[in-house]
Amino acid sequence: MIIEIAIRHAVTIGENEEHFMGAVIEDYEKGRLWLVVDPNEVELDADWWQTKEPHEAWGTRFTENMTEFTIRSCTWNGYPVINEEQILEYKELRYV
Repeated sequence: MIIEIAIRHAVTIGENEEHFMGAVIEDYEKGRLWLVVDPNEVELDADWWQTKEPHEAWGTRFTENMTEFTIRSCTWNGYPVINEEQILEYKELRYV
């Protein structure tokens, strides 16, 4: 899984290294590194629940299942993960 972390000196790290803290560097830009990591190494603190949202189209009423969530934190080795919604989707919601 590819995660995006916020880190100072990302360009310097990306230009000089192939790995960062054991993870392969996929890409980099100012202030951000994209790393290939094991999803189990990402710490996610989140809740999710499903609701039914009512709709009406052409005079027909129906409900649609909606998934809502709250992410309190998402980190990898103490670094904040920027693409936290993708992590939640992969770790928690892919079978919903």
